[in-house]
Formats: sequence, structure tokens, C-alpha cells
Amino acid sequence: MARLRFTAAISLGLLLLAGLAAAPSPATAQTASLSVTLTASKTKAKVGDLVDFTVVVTNNGTTPVTDVTVSLNLPDALDGRAINCPFGTSVGVTDCTFSLSAGSAAEVHFFVRIGVGPNGRVVASLSDGTEVAIPAIKIIGPRKG
Repeated sequence: MARLRFTAAISLGLLLLAGLAAAPSPATAQTASLSVTLTASKTKAKVGDLVDFTVVVTNNGTTPVTDVTVSLNLPDALDGRAINCPFGTSVGVTDCTFSLSAGSAAEVHFFVRIGVGPNGRVVASLSDGTEVAIPAIKIIGPRKG
């Protein structure tokens, strides 16, 4: 299965996009000390299916980072249902706040139900302004049964 890969690097306010392939589609963005990766468990799904969006935030710096908030921004067709925010605090089902020691990473899982309505790309954003996006999940019709 081919993979769709979008790589984004943010350096001094300049966003560079590179790479393109098939899915599940990981995407990466990086600032001076933080990098974030977004991956979907599926690239196409039926109405009612659940998709797991995994966000990994890594502190590449030499000092701890506190109060990092990762948010999952969803189009209307996707409905956040649950979140796995280990070692952090979740606010609703689309936000997770945590701290990272130097060289460590945190993995957050957002569980989203496929619905109907306007669809579009999914964006993971950090409280420092870093964003990473993947293409829209293709909705392939109603779920059977």
C-alpha cells in the first residue's frame, strides 16, 4: 500500500511543505524545540466508523517545556468522541495539555466518528502556534448494519 506523506517544517516563521505519497498519512511539523506528527488510522471510512488520529509531540530541546496544549481541529463531517491524554489533562475530546522533559515525547490519541457534512483536512495544532495537517478522510458511504 502506498503511503501519503506530508512533511512540514516551521523555522523562523517559514513553513515549508514537502513530500507526497499515500496513506495512512503522517504529517510532521517542527519548531526550535518541539516537533509534532499527525497520523490517521484510515484514509477512507464509512459514516459511523471510528478513526484514531495519533499525535506525537517531541521535545527536541535541552530544557523542559511546560503547558504544551495539542488540539485537534476537525471539519464538520468528523465528530470527536474520546481522547487518550496520558500524563496530561484533557479538556473535552479535542484538547490535551501536558509537560515534556528534554528529549521526551508524548503520544495522544483522538478517537473520531465519521459523520456527514462538510469535510476537509484535519489539523493538529500546538499552543506555540505549530500546526500540521493531513488530507481529508475520504467518506465512502453509509455504514452497513
